[in-house]
Amino acid sequence: MAKLIFSSLNIACTIYVLSILKGTKDTIIITELGAELISAVKLYGVLPAAVIFTLFYTKLSNLLTQIQIYHLLNGCFISYFLGFCFFLYPNTSLIHFDFSEVILRYPFFKYQLLMFANWSYSLFYILSEMWGGVMLPLMFWQIANRIYSMEEAKKYYPLLALIGEVGSVLSGVTLSILTRHKTSVSWEISLKYICITIFIAGLIISLSVYFLKKYISSEQTMRPIYSAKPGLIESFRAILSSKYIMLITVIVMCYGVSINLVEGVWKKHLGLLYPHSLDYCNFIAKIQVAMSCSSIFFILCSSIVLRKLSWRAGALVTPITMLIIGSLFFTLIVFKGSISQGWGGHNILFLCVIAGAIQNIVVKASKYSFFEPTKEMLYIPLDDELKSKGKSVADVLGEKGGKALGAFIQWSMLSFIAGATLVSISPYIFFIFLIVVVIWISSVVTLSRMF
Repeated sequence: MAKLIFSSLNIACTIYVLSILKGTKDTIIITELGAELISAVKLYGVLPAAVIFTLFYTKLSNLLTQIQIYHLLNGCFISYFLGFCFFLYPNTSLIHFDFSEVILRYPFFKYQLLMFANWSYSLFYILSEMWGGVMLPLMFWQIANRIYSMEEAKKYYPLLALIGEVGSVLSGVTLSILTRHKTSVSWEISLKYICITIFIAGLIISLSVYFLKKYISSEQTMRPIYSAKPGLIESFRAILSSKYIMLITVIVMCYGVSINLVEGVWKKHLGLLYPHSLDYCNFIAKIQVAMSCSSIFFILCSSIVLRKLSWRAGALVTPITMLIIGSLFFTLIVFKGSISQGWGGHNILFLCVIAGAIQNIVVKASKYSFFEPTKEMLYIPLDDELKSKGKSVADVLGEKGGKALGAFIQWSMLSFIAGATLVSISPYIFFIFLIVVVIWISSVVTLSRMF
């Protein structure tokens, strides 16, 4: 019971920070620099950071305990977010670079140059993305997989996901309050409030892990995981030789690619509808509250599906949902020119934003309630090395690599097609989206036979 209580507190606060960062990072990039830059940051920033982290984590896991690594990473993340709002953001005019002349000479490298010129924004986005790939799927669930048995996982994992949605609801409410014009007169003041709440939640996360340590039945999480200390090359060889881990990586990558393709187009339209930071972030906050309420319903359904039906049934919910609703969204985007006749430009723009919001809400609700619990169950039968190092490859490189691949697809089209925007390349993105989701579904079917 004690480990359930502290696990619940930890995941609620972790998801709270994750949800706050999602709305904040998108607001900073899109309203300051434009939606198209997100693809470059994911490709040239997030992906290299994920690779470097995986190598760094593999080395750390030979030297430190999981608890020590957890505190170290949590402290690094929270420290940057706090320093960003109080020191970096108010002085961006002094610390950022002006590459306007270089961009005119080399327009092909426009997005890369903008990313480096506005390095503090880019780093905020990168670390926010890494939080979602490190602190939640890797660090928290790795500890959970070591202290819960398979039977306990079937019973408690949907409950933990349900409790985690409390953090998501609170984050949405917090963002909504802090970005109201009655609460704040400027985005800079709202950002300070937001980062202070992130810092407080980070302290609660470390405290919950500290107390959780006292109630862990196994001593394994308190020691370095590998006494033999295999090297990096040997570790990656062992991981890459596992078809099971590779298939897990594929489904994680497919989710990352497909959601990134949809969100890129949606956020472009959202930025056009809400060009001001406070309005943009306030709308994102409302989306998060709606997503959390939907997740609660989906989680209740997932508990029944996992207990009464099969792992395959639960694992297929997210890709099938993505296929159906994502196809409807792209159909509206591709044919909005015909639909807009008689509607007006602003009305059709609002309709596209709402359709994308519905897709975002439903798919991510199914992700947190079906995709994450079923994915985590796949690691329980594995040995300690594959549980930890294999998980770091599948979760961190898989998720960030998937998003980077989706970003590469968008960036390459934006760079090589003259005058291209995320709106004009939507038909091509739709076709690639369909292929990725089909691969995702086939990989789940193959994994279900092995599992």
